[in-house]
Formats: sequence, structure tokens, C-alpha cells
Amino acid sequence: MTSNLLQSDPSSSESAHTRATIDAAVVEILAAAGLPRGQINGPIIDQVGRGWYGRKAHDCTLIIDIRTLNFLPEKDRPDSTLRTWIHESLHARHPYSAGFDREWREQRGFEEGVAEGLTRLIVVESLALLPVITSYHFYVGAYRALAEVLEVDVEQLWRSLWNYPAGDASTMLLPIVERILRERGRAPLTPAQYARFSGLAVRHFTTDRINDRPNEAVLAMAWGSVMR
Repeated sequence: MTSNLLQSDPSSSESAHTRATIDAAVVEILAAAGLPRGQINGPIIDQVGRGWYGRKAHDCTLIIDIRTLNFLPEKDRPDSTLRTWIHESLHARHPYSAGFDREWREQRGFEEGVAEGLTRLIVVESLALLPVITSYHFYVGAYRALAEVLEVDVEQLWRSLWNYPAGDASTMLLPIVERILRERGRAPLTPAQYARFSGLAVRHFTTDRINDRPNEAVLAMAWGSVMR
């Protein structure tokens, strides 16, 4: 069905029917995962051609770019389309917060690591699909390494952050970490640890690292060092 969508005219009735069918499946998948999508405009299927597969815009419009998806090998397009659809839908849990623009420009890894991490749990681990994944590896690895240091399942960390609107992850990460430490009977962060943790988080989730590859063992050592 996704192949039909990518090959059809976005303005055609066939495309509209296929879009609605796929979107209904995405909504059902997210509801079953306990990660329901909020209100959106669309989804809009278009040939945008800006180098990205999808976007969730400020006005809650969800866009899937079939031109960019069609650059992929044909065998990879269906799984990659569904991955994009779910990823962008995870951004759409709430309207964006007032801090979204700045976080997106400077440290988009806070949000992208959450959305992509949850997307991979659903699409790769639960649905056993094989989408093309070209970015966000470092952000996902940084969260995995942090969860290892905190001795929690990374899904718990991602879900805790997902509860807040996109744009709030950078401000909510530390309170969530402190809550996890408290729940596990561990000592709270000292002011010095708090400052070191904040600085390291900014470095890990900076927008400049969008295409970097992680070494999770090294990342875990870095998180652990600022929390000791």
C-alpha cells in the first residue's frame, strides 16, 4: 500500500484513500503502544524535495515527502515510509512548546532522540521492519547510555520525556533524571554534578551531532563521570 502511495499523484483520489488507510494504521499502532498521537493537520502527502522524509510543522501539519522517499531503493521504501510516518506522529503528541524553536536550532537531539528511539522500538523491535535509518544514531545512543548509568530501561526514559511537548525535553531531562535517582534510592545530584550533567547533555544533544555515530560504552562512561 505504501508503494502505491509513493507512485500515485498526491492530488488523486487513489492517493487520498491510501493516505487515509495508512494513517489510520499508524494511529492504531501508536494507540496500542500507549503513545497516542495528538491533533494534526493532514497528513499532507507531497513532493516537497527538501531532503527530508517528513516533518511535523508548528501549525500541527504533518507532511510526508514522497519525492525524497522515492530516492530510496524500491525495496526499502515501504518500511521507511511507515517509519517516517510514526516518527513524525510521535512529535505530534501535543502542540509544540514555546521553547521549541530554540531547542530545534541548537539542541534538536533532545527531541529527536526521544522520537527516534521510540520509533525504533515500535518499527524495528516490535514490527520487525527494516527501514533505512540515516540519522539520529548519536542521540539514540546517548539516551541508551544514560539509561544504562541510571539502571533503567531506556524506554522508561523516552516515555517520561514523551509526556511533555516537543521543545520541553531539554528542560525536563534533568528533573526526570533526578526523579529516577530518587525512586531508585540513589543520592540526588549535587549542584556541581547538576552543572556538569547539564553541560554534557547540551554537548551530546547539540544539532551538530545529527549524523554522528555513537560509541555507547564511551557515552556511558561520560554520563557516569559527571554523576559521580
